[in-house]
Amino acid sequence: METYLQLPMEGISAFMMGDHLAVTSREKLLIYTLKGKLSSEASFEQPVDNAVKLSDKVLLLSANGIYYLATT
Repeated sequence: METYLQLPMEGISAFMMGDHLAVTSREKLLIYTLKGKLSSEASFEQPVDNAVKLSDKVLLLSANGIYYLATT
C-alpha cells in the first residue's frame, strides 16, 4: 500500500509510530492514519528544534536545549 501526503507546512521529522505517522513541525505535532488522513494535531508551547523517536508511542522533543516527551 502506498500513501502520498502533501503536508501543509515544512516538517522537521516524520516517524512511523505503529499504526500511524507522526510529523513534527516547529509548531505542531500532526498524526496521520496509514491512509493519509489527519487524525489529530497538537500545538507546542514553544518552537521545537528536533524530534527523536524513542518507541512506537513516545517522541523526545527538544526546544532551546530543554527536552520534552510527547506521546502519540
